Amino acid sequence: KMKSGVALDVGCATGRLLFILTERKWKVQGIELDRGMAENLRAKGFEINENPLEEYNPSQKVQLITILDVVEHLPHPHRDFKKMHEILDDNGSIVLVTPNIESTQRKLFGRKWFQFKPREHISYFSPHTLGMLAEKNGFKIIKTFSSGQYADLGFINHRLHRYEFTILASVFEKFMRVLGLKDTSWYINTGSILTVLQKA
Repeated sequence: KMKSGVALDVGCATGRLLFILTERKWKVQGIELDRGMAENLRAKGFEINENPLEEYNPSQKVQLITILDVVEHLPHPHRDFKKMHEILDDNGSIVLVTPNIESTQRKLFGRKWFQFKPREHISYFSPHTLGMLAEKNGFKIIKTFSSGQYADLGFINHRLHRYEFTILASVFEKFMRVLGLKDTSWYINTGSILTVLQKA
């Protein structure tokens, strides 16, 4: 029900959500560990921190934390949930998205499920195990939905560079530039878990 306040986007990547929240009158802050992405967002005027969430110390409580497709990357999720509990306003909310290990997609594709990424994804959650993690750290689940994610060509290009497909990334960059597709995005329902949390 909260309309505005201070919002923290954890793992803000290209900043798409930061722009949306800003348009809706939120005062936004971001955490992004990729230095190049963080610098690009700072150049656009955003307040971006490069420290991990568990080390983040804002000057005031935040009313909204968005942590989309991030928790599966975190080496110490209990520490991060404790930190979110510490910095979240008592009436604030967390919106969290993570792959669902019990999703139809995972059962259908088995070991070839696209969310199995050994270099990136450390933990996998079901609605039940995510609920246990939340409860142990002082949160209650308000709503749970099946969801997907937005993909954009700029992020795909960033991934090509990260995995050292240098030649392909160069060709892809030229393709995007010539066709003016840098900001093109689309939505894919991946069967992920979208959960809204509040303090218990």
